[in-house]
Amino acid sequence: MFKKSLFVVFVVFAFILGSCNPKRQDNLCSMETNTLPELVLEAYNSIDKNTFFELCQRLNDSINRRTDYFYLYTATFINETTNEIGLGIVELDEQVPQTPIGLILHICIIDKNTILMENELIKIDDFNEKAKRFILEPDSSKKHNFLQKKQIESFGEIEVSKVGVNLSINAKGLTLSPEEWTAFFNCLHDLVNIYENERNNIAIKKAGVNFNSLTFEQKKAFNSLMGYPIMLIFDRNCSANPVKSKNNNLHLNTNQLIVKTKQR
Repeated sequence: MFKKSLFVVFVVFAFILGSCNPKRQDNLCSMETNTLPELVLEAYNSIDKNTFFELCQRLNDSINRRTDYFYLYTATFINETTNEIGLGIVELDEQVPQTPIGLILHICIIDKNTILMENELIKIDDFNEKAKRFILEPDSSKKHNFLQKKQIESFGEIEVSKVGVNLSINAKGLTLSPEEWTAFFNCLHDLVNIYENERNNIAIKKAGVNFNSLTFEQKKAFNSLMGYPIMLIFDRNCSANPVKSKNNNLHLNTNQLIVKTKQR
């Protein structure tokens, strides 16, 4: 069931989480990886160089087989059987709620060393700090628009960023190198870490312990308000004078995507 309310919820079978569990070995998981979201998640979690190179080629092939315009989204996966919560990648047939254009950080990977962020060319080494500043540390003139107060049951009021991210790389009709894919996934890791570190800081402030030390129910409460608002786009032109696609302003609302799984 796909619902739009305070957050988006839909139900999938447990194999979506189980078939590509980050705790599993790369060589086992990659052999079972078939869909594009699974390939992206496995490449994101890969720690073996040879496996990653293989996944890069499979990503190139999978993306270039697609003839439609598509989006992937980061989501919070909640396994109600194992009480695990983690990052997932999903593709939705339906359009999710949109975030206002001023609250989207546009990031485009040009090559293995260069990123276009908000129409500014930056070096890959400067990415983390600049992204963190945009998402969590707006200047005083933007603070009112960028931050919002929310209530978490049993913890009270918290202040969270409303900023979402469009992370793009032009992979259509091309064969991207492992180095280019490495730049893409390094940026994705940095973005996920920015949101997770902020979630952890708020947990310490409100509960006196880090996020991993919370109960499963407390973690679910936090993730209902503080997930991973990142959209992944694979066919955007990342030229120095970028041409915005017709869907350039689309992004999931920061009311998060949550995927609940149970064993069959």
